[in-house]
Amino acid sequence: MPDVNAQLQSLFQQHDISTIALDDKVLLLTKQPALLQSRVTPRQFPNGATSQLDVRLFIKDQVLVESFGDIGETAEAALTNNLANFARNSLHVLLAALQSAEQDEQVSVEDWHINGSRWQAYVGNYGIKAAKGQLVPVPAELFPRLEGIIHGLPLTQNYHWFRFFVSSNDAQISNLEVLFDNHPLPAAEQEFVNFNWPLIPEFYSIRLFLVLRKVA
Repeated sequence: MPDVNAQLQSLFQQHDISTIALDDKVLLLTKQPALLQSRVTPRQFPNGATSQLDVRLFIKDQVLVESFGDIGETAEAALTNNLANFARNSLHVLLAALQSAEQDEQVSVEDWHINGSRWQAYVGNYGIKAAKGQLVPVPAELFPRLEGIIHGLPLTQNYHWFRFFVSSNDAQISNLEVLFDNHPLPAAEQEFVNFNWPLIPEFYSIRLFLVLRKVA
């Protein structure tokens, strides 16, 4: 398989981030320095391949993990899809959080006050995949509910991250994941299983990633 660390390093360099390649990690010289490390798990089948890309970001004593699973005709093609999904769904959020950047077309930056502390919330756009290029409406109440859940979480570190993912196929929910600092939130997952999702025959998925940075 290709050197995925090197490909991820190139993505950050393309966004004007200086980097240093180490043995099995990449040092990102962002305002908040971080170490990046990746792992790829490919599987080849007679009619195609799957690949899972795990991207670990070491921020001081915290470890952020983002994972992407994709398919392709070959393992290399599936990995290419992994990297494209990372670039589309997570890269700009991580850049904004590590650089304390202002919002742009890829990331919304919001000022949140939770339990007496001030946080900058770096919120990515919805990542939507859909069969046959169909348009999938995101329920308007989804983000307010996600924000409400986050406001009720124990926020004790300088950084926290939150990932939401739902997929549907054959007019039923096929997968749903709500992660806070890499850990599932079972009560939230159960709530969202019964959410008002569009149930259509074709496959679709909706993904959202955000990072909180403590300001004061």
